[in-house]
Amino acid sequence: MSPRSLDRSFVMGCWLVCSMGMASAATTVFHTELGWIDPDRETSDAGVGEVAVFVQGEMVTGIGFASDLEARLHRNSYDCKAGGGCGIRITDGTGCANAHDRGSPLYSVSSDPWEKVRYKTDTLGHAELFFRLNIGVSDLGGKPYVLHDSDGSPVACGILALKKKGVQEATLAALADEDVSGLVTVYQREGLIFGAGFATNLEPSIKHEDIGGTDCTATNGCGAHIHSGKACTDSASQGGHLYDVSKGF
Repeated sequence: MSPRSLDRSFVMGCWLVCSMGMASAATTVFHTELGWIDPDRETSDAGVGEVAVFVQGEMVTGIGFASDLEARLHRNSYDCKAGGGCGIRITDGTGCANAHDRGSPLYSVSSDPWEKVRYKTDTLGHAELFFRLNIGVSDLGGKPYVLHDSDGSPVACGILALKKKGVQEATLAALADEDVSGLVTVYQREGLIFGAGFATNLEPSIKHEDIGGTDCTATNGCGAHIHSGKACTDSASQGGHLYDVSKGF
């Protein structure tokens, strides 16, 4: 699937914002596949997941997934109270083999912004990995991306690599009489799509059900989707959600 295949409309929420097509990106994107740090698990299990990290100005946004981690971990509960427990870190090292190679959390701001970055898992040990931070560092090439178990021990790791192929960017503009704008960057790899971005002047104080809210229960409420259409004019030109059923998406 080539980058040209994403020449589609990107729509947020209930028809608030749209962007037509994807252009070459100013945002820098890094990617890695995660593997087990324990050599016994590495030889017997598949890699635990994938992540993409988007760098735009001072902000670093990480998006990804992992599987076969400890099940039923809640990032804000007793499960993850240990130092580094359930932690996600980009470190200043050069490898994944041992603590010396992995190094320490990477940042150049006044205090460690990684301390409260944690993941949670479902009953099967699946996790969605996300963070958005100012770490004061933009060149992440060759740096380790590390996941920690609930007791704080490193469990999985991958080395970030700069990606240029498959990276596209779109500026968001309001669809109705709204003062909404933003920017989204998409990295496409072998059927997977990683997306990160921002929008301003949306509805304030909205809470998703993941954090105990009820504001996003309507169909497509608080959604961000790539659509199959080729224009932003109306719902017909935007088309439906873009996916390929034959590939299981």
